[in-house]
Amino acid sequence: MTETDHPWMVDAKWRGIDLTRGYLTRDAAQVATCLDGLDAERLRLVLTLLGLYYDDLLGELGEPPMKVSDLNTVGALGPAEIEFATTTAVRRIADGEVGFAEAMADLGLEGRIHMIAICTVVMLMDALGEAGAVAHLGREAAACVRQGYPRPYTLT
Repeated sequence: MTETDHPWMVDAKWRGIDLTRGYLTRDAAQVATCLDGLDAERLRLVLTLLGLYYDDLLGELGEPPMKVSDLNTVGALGPAEIEFATTTAVRRIADGEVGFAEAMADLGLEGRIHMIAICTVVMLMDALGEAGAVAHLGREAAACVRQGYPRPYTLT
C-alpha cells in the first residue's frame, strides 16, 4: 500500500510530524489543534504511522533513558486532559505498576497518539539535542515533499 492508495496516509504522516514538531518546538497551539477534526479511523492511522516512526527511531538511536521529568516537561504542552492522562501513564510506568504497552493501552486513542509523540520528542532530544531533533524532523518533512507528498493541509 502506498500513500497514493490512501491519501489519508499522507495526511496521517504529516499529522504525526506536525504534532511531534509542535511538542519539540513548544508550540502548544499546534499541539492542541493538530488532530482536530479527525475521525477514529484517521486517528488510528496517525497512531499507526507515528508508532512505526517511533519503532524505527528505537532501532536507529537505541533506547534512551526516558527520564520521567523529561516526559512530564514535554507532556505539559498538551491539552489539559492529555497532559493528565500521559503524565499519569508515565508515573505508573516509572513506579513499576505497568509496562509501557499496558500504560498505552489504558489511554484513549488521542492519548496514545500524544504519548508516542511525547516519547519521540524525548528520545530525539536525548540522542540528538534540541537543534538536532528539529533538524531530524525537518529532514522527515523534506523527504515527504521530495517524494511528492506535500502537507495536505495548512497549519494554523
